[in-house]
Amino acid sequence: MYLGLTALLIIVAYITSIFGFPLNVLIQSVSLLIVMIILFLLIRKKFKPLLMIFQKTLKEVAKNDLTLDKEDLEHIEAISNFTLSNPVTILKYTNRLLKNQNTILETTSNDRDYINKNKKLQDTILKLNHSIVTTKKTETLLDEILATAIRTIEDSDAGSLLVPGEDGFVKYISAFGMNLEDLHKVKMKIEDTFVVKLNKKDEFNPVIVRDKINFIQNFNQGDNTDFFESSGTYDYRCSLSAPIVIDSTMYGVLCLDSRSVNAFNKEDIRMMEYFTSEMAIVIKNSRLINKAIQLAKYDSLTNVHNRHFFEEIARMAFEEAQRYKGHLHVVLFDLDNFKTVNDTYGHENGDNVLKLFAEMFSKSIRGSDVFARFGGDEFIALFRNSTAENVEKRIISIIKELEKSSLTFGSSKYIVKFSYGIAGYPEEGTTLEELLRTADAHMYKNKELNKKEEKK
Repeated sequence: MYLGLTALLIIVAYITSIFGFPLNVLIQSVSLLIVMIILFLLIRKKFKPLLMIFQKTLKEVAKNDLTLDKEDLEHIEAISNFTLSNPVTILKYTNRLLKNQNTILETTSNDRDYINKNKKLQDTILKLNHSIVTTKKTETLLDEILATAIRTIEDSDAGSLLVPGEDGFVKYISAFGMNLEDLHKVKMKIEDTFVVKLNKKDEFNPVIVRDKINFIQNFNQGDNTDFFESSGTYDYRCSLSAPIVIDSTMYGVLCLDSRSVNAFNKEDIRMMEYFTSEMAIVIKNSRLINKAIQLAKYDSLTNVHNRHFFEEIARMAFEEAQRYKGHLHVVLFDLDNFKTVNDTYGHENGDNVLKLFAEMFSKSIRGSDVFARFGGDEFIALFRNSTAENVEKRIISIIKELEKSSLTFGSSKYIVKFSYGIAGYPEEGTTLEELLRTADAHMYKNKELNKKEEKK
């Protein structure tokens, strides 16, 4: 130790003699250098874990950043291994990685918002699917669909739903924030709607119109300007429209409107596209359910009630009559010479006879009465709180109306005629079965009477 110290003093003395440094200055410089080395070693030891984390983070971020090429990765590898000391290069790549990560975070945040909105939309669609069963009228369901769309798509202040009509013009069937009666007066073809005008042929994509007023005036030649203005359509500057497509056919167009010209964006288009595709399923299911209900209650040929539904209504009517001591009359009808019509003029003309009779009778009954096809060429009616005389008068009036409404089969004219039998509750029976037997017996007598009249 002493030898080393002696050697150090000799070296110091030698350096001072050669360069002429004062001894005290040299001692101060060496001491400062030693202190700096000690501080560096202490700082490196303390911050080494942080530096290692920085090194690892740079590598991981760079590995997952798909915007970097091979040269970029080499530079970042050098930075992370502390072999690159150029501060400009280090700042450049560090800032670039930070910027890319901010973009990823923003995208993730937007996706999270979209997922939340999408979940809300899915919950709404589930409620709409549930309402199919409870909503009797399609118009009510469509109103609910439109209201849901306005609540779901941000920036929507109003909206409308239009469908193509058989006359080639679209018809507004629902509207919120606008006067539907004035929109009914608009004469516009489906080809003039935003969706068709701004899409390529056979494409069905949502579209945004920033200047709605100018678009309407240009493409409708001003014919509907007054109607659109009076309906309140011009109160909204921007429109987001999307087709509702069912089985590759445009069922209708859903339009959402905003007072702001900068409303709606690409995310809203995505939401609208998803919403209308789901709505197509809802509407299709609703139509299928309504059709099933129709078939369960109505005869598919004549569109009057079928036998099953009539019997359900009749039993409730009997219970009501028994409870309140009311009166009921059941009438059975049988078309005269119907088999001859089928054999002579064909079943299609036979169907026309059934339709005409059902139509004429349906028009003449009250809302409280029930009329149904009982089977084949037999029909049945139930009259509440009416006397036998009044029922007879109404039947005679129908006979006269049918005489005025003859059918033409080729060169022949055919007048629809029928036989009938009336039975009253409680005089002629206390159950539906008893009244049916009595009415059938009266009808048979009436048919025999009609045959005798024909022979005269």
